[in-house]
Amino acid sequence: METLGYILAITTGLIWGMIGISASELYRLNLNSYEISFLRTLIAFIAGYIFLKFTDKKNGRDNKLTKKNILFVIISGVMCQAGLNIYFTKSISTVGTITGIVLMATGPIFTIVLSRFLLNEKMGIQKVICLILVITGVITLVTGGNLRELNFDSIGVIYGLTAGFCYGFFPILNKKVTESLDGSYALVYSFGVASLFLLFFLDSSSFEKFLQTRVILVSTFYAIVPTLLAYMLYVKAMLYIPASTASLITLLEIPATAIIGVFFLKEHLGVMNILGIILVIVGIALSKLKFKR
Repeated sequence: METLGYILAITTGLIWGMIGISASELYRLNLNSYEISFLRTLIAFIAGYIFLKFTDKKNGRDNKLTKKNILFVIISGVMCQAGLNIYFTKSISTVGTITGIVLMATGPIFTIVLSRFLLNEKMGIQKVICLILVITGVITLVTGGNLRELNFDSIGVIYGLTAGFCYGFFPILNKKVTESLDGSYALVYSFGVASLFLLFFLDSSSFEKFLQTRVILVSTFYAIVPTLLAYMLYVKAMLYIPASTASLITLLEIPATAIIGVFFLKEHLGVMNILGIILVIVGIALSKLKFKR
């Protein structure tokens, strides 16, 4: 079943690669990051809740919120859904998109360290090497090998690292909450919490934009495919492989985004960008190999 976990995590990363197209189109329709995040989480919550109620086969697990798991759901919704979007947006507005992406890619570092102490997962030299390869690949891909593209403004770096922490903390929370609540329900409830939190960042003009047919169509796709579907696959992946491994594999999202950009947004990949993609793939492939001592 470990192989299934790898397949699910890889699929998650590939589907997350579609985020760029959806978000770019919504920005083109004059929505800001809070409005996009609100629509994304609200529609994902509604669609996910309806889906689970229709497909629930009463597998014997208790899917009701308790005092213990409701805290995990609230933290996940505010920090790992709403917080991630807010801090990532603040980061790229301060230090630029390239540096913001690199800083958020530190997520697996937080996952690996936290999972060692909170989930008792082994760190291991192989996992560290894989992480170094993948992070190096991400940096090479997004900068094209030119490190001068990186902007280390202190406030922007803090925002970016906070976004990375939010990204890396999700697998930890997911492992904890699934001890007492079905992972899919916990995920969907966290979308609901995030949408309520993000509601406070909107104004009356936001709801006028939401009535546009194009906005409804694009945001629905964004919420259901690269959000609800991808996250559900991610949650399932962590049933079969360690949270730290799953987090590392999902960084495949970044080269997937670059490749999709070539085909749909007419973007260009240079030699260093391609090298970065190769490093990411090699790092992920290495995490699956078993070595004898």
